[in-house]
Amino acid sequence: MKSQKIYARRTYAPLTVACTLSCSTPLSPYTQLYRDGEWEPDRTLTPCGIRPEVSASASDGTWQNKDNRQLMAGMKWYVDGTDITTLADWRGKYEIVQTGTERGTLLVKRNLPEGESHALSFSCVLPDTRTGQNVALRSEDVVLRTQGVSEDKWTLECGSGTVLPYDVTKDLLLRYDYMKSHNIDTQLTEATAKDGNGYLRRVPITLRRGTKTVTDGVTYRLKRIDVTPAVDVPSGRGELVSLNASGAVFDLRVMPQGATYSCEAIVGGKTVASGTLFTLVRYHPAVTVLPSNDGDLLDGQTERWDRAVVRLRNSDLTCPELVLGLGWYCDTAYETEHFLGYGQEVKFEMEDLRVGTGTADSWMEVYLDYDYKEEMKALESGGVVMTDGDGSVLVFN
Repeated sequence: MKSQKIYARRTYAPLTVACTLSCSTPLSPYTQLYRDGEWEPDRTLTPCGIRPEVSASASDGTWQNKDNRQLMAGMKWYVDGTDITTLADWRGKYEIVQTGTERGTLLVKRNLPEGESHALSFSCVLPDTRTGQNVALRSEDVVLRTQGVSEDKWTLECGSGTVLPYDVTKDLLLRYDYMKSHNIDTQLTEATAKDGNGYLRRVPITLRRGTKTVTDGVTYRLKRIDVTPAVDVPSGRGELVSLNASGAVFDLRVMPQGATYSCEAIVGGKTVASGTLFTLVRYHPAVTVLPSNDGDLLDGQTERWDRAVVRLRNSDLTCPELVLGLGWYCDTAYETEHFLGYGQEVKFEMEDLRVGTGTADSWMEVYLDYDYKEEMKALESGGVVMTDGDGSVLVFN
């Protein structure tokens, strides 16, 4: 005889998704200049590229190594909230890349009249191949505009785009610093660690008067504007590593999620131009964290050791304690959430736990509570930022 059947199906954690836009053409930014009947740059010759960046993750680690760009479907671009394909003024003056690594990118080939501006945005659906559901995404707006210039008009251009992304798991420079300071062998060198994804990030700043670039006699004043009141950001301490006439270098390690910065150009003691630099977006890809010691308890055992295995993109994450807070806990028949320690490895005394000797209570369960660490803090003493022998700022988290 057959028993009654029980139906069960696999479940998945929901996707956490985001869609941001960035300028993929440094020589053709969002803002054009117009002077004496000519545009700079001329978008009919040098299109402005607006690239969508789609990120997705699942807390159970089931969405890894997915090419989100190639999975995007139903891609649409909007001008001031209207589908670009329905606008006569834009017909033949744009292109949406359909293949390759730039898939989804909008190439704008239209020159805007002086003083005109338009807000552009992107939408798509991301098919969740695990569940068969479609997840809708919509980006923020970016603004295309044209500024008229004369020999005396000042303009300020910031080359990072509206969003500056930072994925701490891809920061090889941070990992190199950590392993070097802890005497951990590594194949990384300082040169190979500086691959463009590290915490030191340069943001170009260009000041123009008319069509001429100005570098002499200009100073820049940076502020963090996502806090009230806005605060000045001095060079050489905290997030601003250096600042000169061509741009700024930031330390992303110490910058919180959503931090937004503005810049003022000062010439002759007067502010001649200003603009927003960027907003920092920290990406936290999904990881899988498991204890590795699955051995049974031995009679008379006095201590136990365990090590966390952290999987990211189908490989082990090196030095996970650098980016994740890893807390170890234990449950027994008599107590729950008994704290064992922090870090990738833990060693604890068995006598500190209430593990019985009978069949019903001679067990224990070891597990981890984890999350991404927040931004690091600069180490200060008496209001002075401390540095090492090489002049690098000391930080901790």
